[in-house]
Amino acid sequence: MNLLEWLAAGLGLSGVLLGIAQKSAVWPLWIASSAIYVFIYGQLALWGQVGLMLVFIGLSLWGLVQWRSQTTQAQAQPGWLGLPHWRTLLLLVAAAWLLMGVFLGQTENPHAWLDAWVTTASLFAMGLMAKRRLDCWLFWGVANASAVVLFVQQELWATTVLYAVQLFLSWLGFQRWRASVWNPDANGS
Repeated sequence: MNLLEWLAAGLGLSGVLLGIAQKSAVWPLWIASSAIYVFIYGQLALWGQVGLMLVFIGLSLWGLVQWRSQTTQAQAQPGWLGLPHWRTLLLLVAAAWLLMGVFLGQTENPHAWLDAWVTTASLFAMGLMAKRRLDCWLFWGVANASAVVLFVQQELWATTVLYAVQLFLSWLGFQRWRASVWNPDANGS
């Protein structure tokens, strides 16, 4: 499984780099990485992560369609979510985390609440990314930091390294997308 884990991590990291550059090739790489991780996480009974990867596959297909359908430069620009939407979003995140935590607590998952948190934050980050919301990088940062803790506990070292690098890349992605909001010529679409 170690070689398989490194392959999934490499595909995931390549996807993040393409996401920062706002290239639609991010989505097929994430589909492949997520498919491999379904198998890996299933072996460890990390059911929240298995579910997350399955949803990621679907969201990646949706993201691919979203990004490819945005034909004008203005449509392809990242944008901010806005404060009123943030309040609603945070309430939804909290509710989803509680529901997922209760559900995963009924399984043999050794880290149900942390797994639920990583899953919830990642889902919202992916949804915001598919809609090219700059705020997605904030969610990715929280999700990645939490995932480092989860995967250290599971001794998934390649995956821990992946999420540690992705934590830094979350900050870099935020900076790059923010620059493209104020300087449309910086946009890599």
